[in-house]
Amino acid sequence: MSYTYRETVVRTTPVVLIGGLGVTLLVAAALYLWQHRPTVPSTAVVIGFVFALVVVASGALLYVSLRLARTQLDSQKRWWASLWTLLGFAGIVAIVALAQGWRSLHQSMDPTVMLGELLLAGTAGSVAGLLIGVSTVDSMTSDEAAERQRDGLVFVNRLLRHNVRNSIQVIQSYADLVESETADDTVARHSELIAERSRHLNTVIDEAQTLTESLSGGLYLTSTDLSSTLRCVVESRAEASPDATFRTDIEDGLSVRADSLIDTIFENLLSNAVEHHDGTPTVTVTAERTVGEVVVRIADDGPSIPPEKRESYFQPGTRTPDSDGEGFGLYLVRTLVSRYNGEVSIEDNEPRGTVVTVRLPAA
Repeated sequence: MSYTYRETVVRTTPVVLIGGLGVTLLVAAALYLWQHRPTVPSTAVVIGFVFALVVVASGALLYVSLRLARTQLDSQKRWWASLWTLLGFAGIVAIVALAQGWRSLHQSMDPTVMLGELLLAGTAGSVAGLLIGVSTVDSMTSDEAAERQRDGLVFVNRLLRHNVRNSIQVIQSYADLVESETADDTVARHSELIAERSRHLNTVIDEAQTLTESLSGGLYLTSTDLSSTLRCVVESRAEASPDATFRTDIEDGLSVRADSLIDTIFENLLSNAVEHHDGTPTVTVTAERTVGEVVVRIADDGPSIPPEKRESYFQPGTRTPDSDGEGFGLYLVRTLVSRYNGEVSIEDNEPRGTVVTVRLPAA
């Protein structure tokens, strides 16, 4: 198929933008490594793994750009993939930069650490945006075209999740190791910051991947034991939040039609109930069967959400004032609940707090 000069430019530019971002991240990481050569061996190991993470992410971006160049996807779909990638990069870098600016007003910030955080943020944002972009392209493609492209898109998703996520976990482990074994307070502080950012970026990657699977995957729902699922999720959250109190009243034998992603709904809701609390949280989880549906309520005693803002929190990118996330948690919850033909709503708790109600058709 031949194209005019204008059509060629329109089709090629998105490919160049994705590939150019990958090259830019790679060059930035090399310059950062060159300009901030560590003198402490333990710090050198951590920075080396950070560089390796950027190399893997850059390679993924270049790979995707080459695949886009070779496919017959129209210009609109190419631009969607490109714009989501650039939006993810710019959005997360902007959020981290604002957070750094706020912290610098109250404490001194090491420029080396700040640049490293921005580099990691740009890498994670690019990957997260690319995942969503790939999902958007997949959902826009017709059934016949999607069948031809699906193998490549699934491979990209697995490549990004496996390599990037594993690299972040290795960085976090080494940073924790350095922090626990070093006697240098400065090195320990830097290692703690690297570990903290790694945990945060890992969460971003997981949420983006789950969202991608939800938006682009086929709908294969089976009868799922919701009672056991809820108890496992609550038990896991209780272990992660020993200062919080969890109360449950979950009926036995509750079943709904869902898939393996259903855990994510309640993991996000319990995480919100604990992390956005302004004191020592008490969270109550109830589940019962009514006529034709299963109703799950998660109630906390923290700050309530004003009625006029509740709907906005289900939109992507909307963050609470005290949130460290990227504003995808409740959007992901609604996306998954809709996937299971259910509904989710927010109400006030009495005398204080919030109740999130999830209604799912009974199996």
